[in-house]
Amino acid sequence: RRFLSFIPSRYDHVSSLRYATDCIIAKLEQLMLPVERRTAQTNITVLLRYQRALKELQMALDSEEDRTSAETLCATQLLGVFEVRFIYPPLQVNIADFWIRHVIGASRLIEARGAQRFETEFERSLLVAHMGPTVMAAFLDNSPCFLAGEQWQHVMRSAV
Repeated sequence: RRFLSFIPSRYDHVSSLRYATDCIIAKLEQLMLPVERRTAQTNITVLLRYQRALKELQMALDSEEDRTSAETLCATQLLGVFEVRFIYPPLQVNIADFWIRHVIGASRLIEARGAQRFETEFERSLLVAHMGPTVMAAFLDNSPCFLAGEQWQHVMRSAV
């Protein structure tokens, strides 16, 4: 299963995940509006949701308890997709620069959790979703990838 399918059961329990999800939903609702009904207010609503999601994620990352939770990693991944798809293109900036920074940050969260903490189907689906970007970031940085370690190899084999 993909990690998105696990969000509904966790939505009301972790604020960083809830607000990241709300941010994505607000943008999708805006995109479903006919072009003539998209207003500055709908843009503001999306950006306010994004701002709140970032604030909640930062609070989770600052929390010793929440920093390495699966829900924090999931919120990080959701906001990464949101940023690459909806924030950076209109700004006409080099998306790759921002994306790789995001991937490196998420990879650090994964590494900090440790291979032994990817036990549930949800946690493993998050790992699978980030394996490619993590390896690519290490490749582009010309550095070793922690996923090459024996513990990580075992977890990845059990996840796919």
